[in-house]
Amino acid sequence: MHYTKKYINFINGRYASEGIRITAGIITPSLVMNMFDKLPAGLIMSFGALCVSVADTPGPARHRINGMLATSVLVTILSILTHYTAVNALLLGILLTLAGFVFSMLTVYGVRSSAVGIAALLMIVLSLQSPPHGKDIWIHAGYTLAGGTWYMLYSLALYRLRPYKFIQQVLGDYIQDVAVYLRSRGALYANAPDYDKINESLMQQQISAEAHQNLLSDLLFNTRKIVKESTHTGRVLVRIYLDVAELFESVMTTYQDYE
Repeated sequence: MHYTKKYINFINGRYASEGIRITAGIITPSLVMNMFDKLPAGLIMSFGALCVSVADTPGPARHRINGMLATSVLVTILSILTHYTAVNALLLGILLTLAGFVFSMLTVYGVRSSAVGIAALLMIVLSLQSPPHGKDIWIHAGYTLAGGTWYMLYSLALYRLRPYKFIQQVLGDYIQDVAVYLRSRGALYANAPDYDKINESLMQQQISAEAHQNLLSDLLFNTRKIVKESTHTGRVLVRIYLDVAELFESVMTTYQDYE
């Protein structure tokens, strides 16, 4: 029964649901276009959706929209530039050098900006597999933009249908991290504990819990759906988060001479 509960929790958890959601968003264009005997066009749309999905990182809806929109436009432009420069090794080398430097530097602006840079570099690599010529370049770019736009609308539609689902999953992970941290702190009261090993474990668990805490802060207090509308679910989530955060902070800042 214990293992069955773990499997159910994994299926209902954050990572499994995110994987299913992203996979469905990527392969849907190919499946739909295949029904009209246009599988190559569907694959191009799926490539565009794949790149935009990289930038679909957790966060407030406004930040997600900006990130996915910027990625969709950027990968379309890079697709055109890569196809035109692919015929000349010198121009292609210049494009790769500039793109590699610029998009790698985006990592200094945070996780979302880093994801946008990775998506841009991924599109360059995908565009070099079988570059088209002439007007086909613009047709290819149009399908890429359509795929990226599809994924953005798909992701936002799911968010509107279940705006609290992801917050509930992250909150569950946060509560579990705090529980593990408390259990590890309790090991300091055992007979002859290994203080160095326990303190190292506590540091790792604290980092994980604080990462979930920061993400929850953005989701709860920067999401318009919760801040602007006083719904029962929103109030309950905020109350649980504040109670758990207060418990975690009080335990984390309490120190005893355990030896």
